[in-house]
Amino acid sequence: MIATKGLIRLSTAALLAGVFTGAVSAQDAAPPPPPPPEAGRAQLETVYTSATRQSTDVQTTSIAVTSISPAEIETRFVQDIRGIADLSPNVTIQQVTGFNAAAIGIRGTGTNDIITSIDSAVGVVVDDFALVHTQGQLLDPFDVESIEILRGPQGTLFGKNTTGGVVVVRTTRPKLNEFGGKLQLRGGNLGMLEGRGAVNIPLVQDKLAARVVAMYQTDSGQYTNDKVSQVYGVNGGPTPFGRPVNGDGRRVDGKNVFFGRGKLLFTPSDNYEILASFEILRDRSDTVPGINETPSNGQLDKFGIPRGFLFNAIGFPGIQQTCAELTQKCILSTGVSFRDDGLRMERGHRMDVMGGYLQQKLDMDTLTAELFLGYRKQKERLPSTYAGEAFPSLFDATRHLEREQMQAELRLTSSFDSPFNFIAGAAYYINNLDWRSISYVGFTSVPFLNPACDIENPAGDPDCVALDPSFASIDRANFTPLHQDADALGIYAEFYYDITERLKLTAGVRYSYEKKKFLTYNGAALTPDEADLFRRDNGGTALEEILTQGATPDNPGRFNFVYGDQKSWDNFTFKGVLGYTADDSNFFYASFNQGFKSGSFVETCTSLGTCQPFEEETANSFEVGYKGDMFDNTLRLNLALFYTKIKNVVRSQVVQIINEFGLPDQETQFRNIAGQRNWGVEAEMNWLATDNLRFSATAAYLNAEYTEFLTDVNGSDPISTTMPECMNVDGLNDDAKCLGIKPNFAPKWQLGATVNYDMPLGNNGALNWNASVHWSPEYEFTVFNSDYTQAQERTLVNASVTYVEPEERWRLSLFVKNLLNETYRTGGNSVAGLWNFTNYGQTRRWGAELNINF
Repeated sequence: MIATKGLIRLSTAALLAGVFTGAVSAQDAAPPPPPPPEAGRAQLETVYTSATRQSTDVQTTSIAVTSISPAEIETRFVQDIRGIADLSPNVTIQQVTGFNAAAIGIRGTGTNDIITSIDSAVGVVVDDFALVHTQGQLLDPFDVESIEILRGPQGTLFGKNTTGGVVVVRTTRPKLNEFGGKLQLRGGNLGMLEGRGAVNIPLVQDKLAARVVAMYQTDSGQYTNDKVSQVYGVNGGPTPFGRPVNGDGRRVDGKNVFFGRGKLLFTPSDNYEILASFEILRDRSDTVPGINETPSNGQLDKFGIPRGFLFNAIGFPGIQQTCAELTQKCILSTGVSFRDDGLRMERGHRMDVMGGYLQQKLDMDTLTAELFLGYRKQKERLPSTYAGEAFPSLFDATRHLEREQMQAELRLTSSFDSPFNFIAGAAYYINNLDWRSISYVGFTSVPFLNPACDIENPAGDPDCVALDPSFASIDRANFTPLHQDADALGIYAEFYYDITERLKLTAGVRYSYEKKKFLTYNGAALTPDEADLFRRDNGGTALEEILTQGATPDNPGRFNFVYGDQKSWDNFTFKGVLGYTADDSNFFYASFNQGFKSGSFVETCTSLGTCQPFEEETANSFEVGYKGDMFDNTLRLNLALFYTKIKNVVRSQVVQIINEFGLPDQETQFRNIAGQRNWGVEAEMNWLATDNLRFSATAAYLNAEYTEFLTDVNGSDPISTTMPECMNVDGLNDDAKCLGIKPNFAPKWQLGATVNYDMPLGNNGALNWNASVHWSPEYEFTVFNSDYTQAQERTLVNASVTYVEPEERWRLSLFVKNLLNETYRTGGNSVAGLWNFTNYGQTRRWGAELNINF
């Protein structure tokens, strides 16, 4: 600890000293250039970034940014962007528990919810188009020019919902007058079979070219649907409802994804270009299962609060209780109900995307104008068994959604031959959402475990207790549709002024405005025929049109209530940066950045009193950094020290309520209930040890803590006596900060290293050897740090060897990922008082890949 503090203090002092000493001597003449490198000695290449919405050298850009090249991506053998998170410090990219959606965290800020009406806290931007929701952000990074991870708030140039940072993806543009392409074939264990291809086609000399990309992924998944019911399967009890209670043994969580993209580049003159693109995605992957990891009843959690879970009481305990040893087979054994009425669980998680985009660029000597127009339509059908049990229904639900996004942005960039330049723009966004949910809350009807129970009539036996006397309600479906229309406007500008030849000032401002119109119809109980209509209509609007006809807030009809409202939010965000170029090899900067996450309505509200929207959260971040190229540009070292304070932090909380049947229930609410402070140090290193041997490493330290956090931690459970000073501090809420609850997405340390060696084989080509290791400690994934929901400590080792043909026309790779076959939880969700469900990372994957260039 003493050594760590000393290192932090030394790094801080060095960075501050470099910035301010450089500022004092800024009037001095620029130093002479360094001597030329040794003859024939390879150097690190110059890396360019679009982090400032224009192309600049990463090493003189005043932002903590990691730019990941196509070559680095290819050595990772990834299926989506989760595979490149380890290349950047203080970044985590996992899967939202139970969904094929991205849970991205940067510097202790992120989103792990699938709530559709809320935007994520980390932006994902693909070719200037912002993907606003976690579903759809797990992109396949094939045929990209770069992926850039910008760490820290980016409110000026990238707008709202970037309090954590931004992931910027640039896909490959068509090339004029050049025919060529590439083909990638990959196969491996667990049924992995993948094919990717890209072809560049010149159409008109110097004027017109096209690029077409296609990708297909399939595998069988690592989870197995072989969970045995502890109530009926183990004890040999009667089968309820005439349906299976144990898994059928099939593999689940498999992939089946097709993606296609086409681009057309037209350059009618030397200073004007048009780039049109179209994309299509068809995802027919399996339903993502959850693992029942419910803690045992009566044990004290880490905060000394006694916990009890309903699933234990009705005979569905978690794996810590059902497995003598937590072997990999035990952990990956789960259950899916596969019920078809209303849900169509058998068809899996389906997502269809269609998008069209148009970019125009006009160069006018000292000014460049860019106009971007984009449209994206996304359709989702996502049935899930959240309980991790194959029982007919404990909690099954589906979320059917259509989302339309439109974006228009105009940007003007100067290139004056003067100390002053600028970039200014305006962007308008439309994000319309239609959502329908149907759920079966069967756990309210399951009798407590008792061999004497009469399954056909449990209420007739005094020793058999059911939570709901209507045992048949296991087949009762609840239906909720909602609509949200959101319009947003952003007007921004950044100004750049060269105070001296080596000292540069950047100042930026953005005005953001957003308006949301929200309407929800809550909780109509469906008849079997109505549920079947929903199924036959493939989750379309036929049922909604019938049930909502004539329903109003004053007369909700079949629904519990109808709620409609609209609200707007606006905000100014500012930026100020000093960048100092000490010489051709050393650059220092100090910056202040702001970001904000817009307020929103929330789809999970179950009463009129809790449907009110939460307000925006804001982030202020200070950062100092150093970027250096040393030893004849063979060693590159980038350091950053940051401090971020977030106000009005939005956190979800599960609140105990009484439902429409007068029974205890709960709902997930989102409120501005916390303040947060994050600070840390980041380091990135690249070393070209020889012409053929290259090392890279990342290191990160993050200290994230709540400055305040008042919420109801323990609900109606007995108050713990271990820390009474933290409980019910205002008569209603507990002091969660006092209890020691930590922010999620905040591993304290992260360490990673990669070694790459090219072995020439003379006229017989070359072998490329690559190995990487990344370590992360345990960190919190859920708001309340519930037991068995943490992302577990893991050390991931990957290795590959690639033969490259002498003309580099093809190469063949053998690879293994997670070489040590670590089994580690990536995150979980505690449905307070009911059960936990979790997901685990990929087990050992191995395979071969053939790449052909033509």
